Amino acid sequence: MTDLEQDRHDRYSDVSFQNHGTDLADGDFNHRLICPMGFTNASLNRSDDTEDRPLSDMLREGTKRLHAVAERTGAIADILQRKCDRLGYALLLRNLVPAYERLEAELFARRAHPILGVFADRSLRRSDRLRTDLQAIEGADWERSLPLLRSGISYAAAISEAAAGDGLRLVSHAYVRYLGDLSGGQVIKKLLGKSLSLPAAALTVYEFPDIEAHVLKARLRDALDRAGRVTDDPHMLVIEAMTAFEHNIVVSREVKRQATADAGQVAAG
Repeated sequence: MTDLEQDRHDRYSDVSFQNHGTDLADGDFNHRLICPMGFTNASLNRSDDTEDRPLSDMLREGTKRLHAVAERTGAIADILQRKCDRLGYALLLRNLVPAYERLEAELFARRAHPILGVFADRSLRRSDRLRTDLQAIEGADWERSLPLLRSGISYAAAISEAAAGDGLRLVSHAYVRYLGDLSGGQVIKKLLGKSLSLPAAALTVYEFPDIEAHVLKARLRDALDRAGRVTDDPHMLVIEAMTAFEHNIVVSREVKRQATADAGQVAAG
């Protein structure tokens, strides 16, 4: 591990995990009743009806509802509705940097692992691309000009917790982040290119130039399915993916609140 990677590995390791459960109510849907963030109780063991189900299918089905909530929440909803401004988008990226850096440092440390090593592939790494995009949008001083919010810190801390033990729960976070970038991220790239007139140099986080997207997706799904076969508790991996979506929802909401407040201060001038 290089000095830079070690620094990123250590940066968020001592951050306390925050519970944002009260921020996740969505109309009559409150995910806290299903999967408390930071879930620590023993989950259901492998049962006959799930033994042969691919984990990739279980993850997709288990997070479907939260995926829909995320798309109509906060900054992500604004992006999809073409209402997001540059400040809001830059603030969102800035608060995803810690999660990506932590995830990629933990995966890199396990690059020799037969399953986790697949997700440590350099073609997947997004953190440097995030920094490139932020510099293109906000300038070289983006780490000072854009605040790191509590939700961004907590998201990184949750990934640190997922790395405990055998670290297999990291695949759930990789599923949410990387398959999201390979799929929905491509839609977001097109929308932002048009609505914010962002140049390609500011949208590199959605680019995977080293390998075709469908090949990379297939490789990741295969690794997920292998993870499901080697664990005694595939439900825990689904729950961890749900937790990752919860963090994304909270980040998105807090980013929108902060961007709205900042815009109001500028207008009041």
